Amino acid sequence: MIKLVSAFLNSAGKKHTFSVKDPNTDLSPAEIKQSLELLTSLTIFEKDGVALFQEVVSAKFVETIETPVFTGDEFFGASDEPIVMNQPMLNFHPTVPELDVQIDEVPVKEADPSKLEELKAQSSYRALPAVPQVSLTMPKETETTEVLEETPEPSLKQKASTSFSLAEMLQRRKKRRKAKEKQKKNPD
Repeated sequence: MIKLVSAFLNSAGKKHTFSVKDPNTDLSPAEIKQSLELLTSLTIFEKDGVALFQEVVSAKFVETIETPVFTGDEFFGASDEPIVMNQPMLNFHPTVPELDVQIDEVPVKEADPSKLEELKAQSSYRALPAVPQVSLTMPKETETTEVLEETPEPSLKQKASTSFSLAEMLQRRKKRRKAKEKQKKNPD
């Protein structure tokens, strides 16, 4: 299918396209331009107060090639190999021709050891330090009990003062929160 796709500027200076299906391809480019310029002389093509066909910018023929694959139970074209539905369609290329490719093998020269050492000396690359070794074994039971015995247990007075200060802090927070809520309700 062939279309004539033309570009126009509207009266606001914006570009838009206008397509014509199955145009007369026997016309010369000058005749096509002249017929498209007829649209610019008409004042009936307007949208929201903007004239759509103010100036012709370009025109081109666009050809779409449609190749039918099947219709109902009838298949078109020859298939060299069957389609396996388990394979992804991205990898399916039934029409790719076989290519005759020659690969020239180039012999590899051995590097001169003296030049290799010279290049290593000039290089800014340095080896990274080794990764430290970490052991994930559990300590022996005797060591664990010794560590527990060495830590002094807090006295009853220390426990009471800690929990008292915690309770006191929570009450202060509660009072502040209630005061903020009250202030939001009654912004004097």
